[in-house]
Amino acid sequence: MQCAGDGIETEFDRHPSGDPTPSAADIDMTRQVVEAGRALKISVHDHLVVGREGVASFKALGLI
Repeated sequence: MQCAGDGIETEFDRHPSGDPTPSAADIDMTRQVVEAGRALKISVHDHLVVGREGVASFKALGLI
């Protein structure tokens, strides 16, 4: 997790399996973080899932 001074946060997640496809747990946890961030006026910019096979961006996938 990285938090910038302007209240924008980006999450990072590593999948040891190598497949960067977001899991149901990743999606659920990110939704919870986005909701909690709204209450604190912190916007989640993206959640990146990294695996040997590449990187998946929640923003690019339309999940944020």
